Amino acid sequence: MLLVLLLRHAESTSNVGDDVEDPALTDVGVAQADAWRERASHWSLDAIVVSPMLRCVATAARALGACNCSRWEVCPAAREHWWMHKQNRGRLAAELLPDLVELPSHGLAAATIESAVGAPSEHWDPVDETNASNRALGRRSAVATLALVSDLCARADRGAEKKLAVVCHWGVIASSPRRKPSI
Repeated sequence: MLLVLLLRHAESTSNVGDDVEDPALTDVGVAQADAWRERASHWSLDAIVVSPMLRCVATAARALGACNCSRWEVCPAAREHWWMHKQNRGRLAAELLPDLVELPSHGLAAATIESAVGAPSEHWDPVDETNASNRALGRRSAVATLALVSDLCARADRGAEKKLAVVCHWGVIASSPRRKPSI
């Protein structure tokens, strides 16, 4: 059986009223994420899957960076819903990477971020999202969630992983299945 731990990002500037693109963590958010570091260091995770939004990457680095986990993945499909809001638009890797330099030690390599969000894709196209209709963005958001759930189901079917953490957003968690699957 695959155990999936869903972790919502810590408090970001958008949670306290700033509607800015790809917001950073507040001082409170940094403290929230850091508070998990010691406890999470004892978790035996097979993989850590992270939304490419800055607030999730920063939360994962701070909260899970001390985990002895060699597989860190960036998953554009784990991004927040409501893509029409400025705070839920991300950045391509070239713009994101400079903001990650001062994070605590973690397992997310620049090459991993570059391969996941270095160029526009089905679930990650920050430039196109500023011009797309709300209806189109809603459809794309639904497709992204389905892709994430399908990926998790495929991982469960393979059985190679026993426990993984997904650091994502409230919208992703709220739309995830609520029952324990019988796997």
